[in-house]
Amino acid sequence: MQINSGSLSNGGVDFLQVPVWKRNVAMVYQQFINYPHFTVYKNIAFPLRKQGLDRSEIDRRVRRAIEQVGLQGFEERRIQALSGGQQQRVALARSLAKSSQILLLDEPLVNLDYKLRETLREELKTLISSQFNAEGIVVYSSTDPLEAMQFGGDLIVMDEGRILFDGRDITSLATAEGNIAQVFQFPVIYATMKVWDNLAFPLVCRDVPKEQIAKKVEEVADTLSLTHLLDRSANRLIADQKQLISLGRGLVRDDVAAVLMDEPLTVIDPDLKFRLRRKLKEINERYRTTLIYVTHDQNEAMTFAEKIMVMDKGQIVQMGTPSELFERPNTTFVGYFIGAPAMNVFPATVKGEHQVDVGGSTVTVAPNLSQLTDATSLKLGIRTEHIDLQNSSQNQDPDHSALPFKIDRIDDFGTYTLVIGTASGHVAKIKVDRNQAVHPENLFMTFKTQNCCVYANEQLVEG
Repeated sequence: MQINSGSLSNGGVDFLQVPVWKRNVAMVYQQFINYPHFTVYKNIAFPLRKQGLDRSEIDRRVRRAIEQVGLQGFEERRIQALSGGQQQRVALARSLAKSSQILLLDEPLVNLDYKLRETLREELKTLISSQFNAEGIVVYSSTDPLEAMQFGGDLIVMDEGRILFDGRDITSLATAEGNIAQVFQFPVIYATMKVWDNLAFPLVCRDVPKEQIAKKVEEVADTLSLTHLLDRSANRLIADQKQLISLGRGLVRDDVAAVLMDEPLTVIDPDLKFRLRRKLKEINERYRTTLIYVTHDQNEAMTFAEKIMVMDKGQIVQMGTPSELFERPNTTFVGYFIGAPAMNVFPATVKGEHQVDVGGSTVTVAPNLSQLTDATSLKLGIRTEHIDLQNSSQNQDPDHSALPFKIDRIDDFGTYTLVIGTASGHVAKIKVDRNQAVHPENLFMTFKTQNCCVYANEQLVEG
């Protein structure tokens, strides 16, 4: 394979200009790549001999690597006589013996059975943490998100801040010690195992007594409506059932501090999505486990969450209850993002302490605007649900304001009608009862002062 352009450099040295066998890189592949006619000792020693090291240094490194991967007593065995797990340990030992600055692992555990995979994963994390210093580079390729999180979580160091659970700082703890369960966008299950074994696996790995495992699995299976599927192969289930298994693996553990769900319903069809969302809410209300749910679907967030955190460009822009985010968006972005349709936002200018001008019409607002001397942008936000359509701008209530409105079109959504038009020269959308007659002549949109939001430089003006 040739690289058409660019370079591969480490420590100022371009690898492309160095012969492959001289590059300070070690690799472990998903297939067990070894020299089949060599003994274990000679397999590990081979790259060191190519480097021209003396016999005593080779022997020291080989025996240390053998000890690290737990192959003592296998030195004179031929590779063909070893199991798959043992052969992969030889490949790993050969990489460790090279003392390379860069270690590339290409799905090294994919061809091992699940129990051995768990054992080797933990050993790999320990070995790499002790073998590679801050200057070492480890590249671990995996298509298993669970493996990526379990293996990579301890290798990623936060630049700043802390993570606290009930006042306990878990920032520097190993992933397993953080007691966090995860459910990903795509169902992550052990395909070769039955549903019962999938649910029990986290407890088996923690040496929980069998009676306690059975009790917990049956309890969670009943909650998730999976009891009738416990003896079935997990790989033969439909998508929402597989996703429930992923969730169940977190619920079987009593020590879970939080369940992290990364868009878990994205791949589920609409009907199943609605049913699974309802099931998740019921489960959360029963177990009262802290649940962090990532979604781009604002309807999902509004119907599911007790508190919502909205992020924009990597920054938290608002956190609060669904009602707080809907009624008082902190930024115009939140106003656009939360609500369907989005909040109506009109360019405005200050006309008085509690008044703004929108396209020549005066609107009364709650906050005091006298201090907005440095605002380069002023906007008025009004939710479509807080607007009424009237054929007159006159209203007995002094807390109401009105803007002239011209209808462009009316869309019937079945449960309501959406009237789309222009108000004082700007696009506006208004929700009305589908049985309400709308007369286009001399039409005004009216709204209460308390329902108006004023934004200076895209930020809500409190008041």
